[in-house]
Amino acid sequence: KADQADVTDLELFQLEVQENGTVFLKNSKSQYWAILQDGTVSTEKDPSPFTIEWLGNRVKLVASNGKYVYTKPSGALIAGGDGSEETAPFTFTIINRPQLILRGQYGFLGIKGNS
Repeated sequence: KADQADVTDLELFQLEVQENGTVFLKNSKSQYWAILQDGTVSTEKDPSPFTIEWLGNRVKLVASNGKYVYTKPSGALIAGGDGSEETAPFTFTIINRPQLILRGQYGFLGIKGNS
């Protein structure tokens, strides 16, 4: 549900960027956002890919069904919009974590000493 006032572990997501530029969103319980047949965004074992449209510190998420994710008044996330919905943009925040792990096409990035 997207109607929470406070940030807890349930509101934190890891973005897993795929080679084709789409992302999987993984929650703190190691489940992924997935699109159900009716467009509802749920958490499942198998992920659905999303495309991110960057709008400064806000983003719009386009689901694998080609629809924008937006928040219903009940707090439910639905992939059924055209992007014009008032609740389609989400604030994107990078939180302070003790580690930053970067992975490129050929593996993880690291610092090498002088050769």
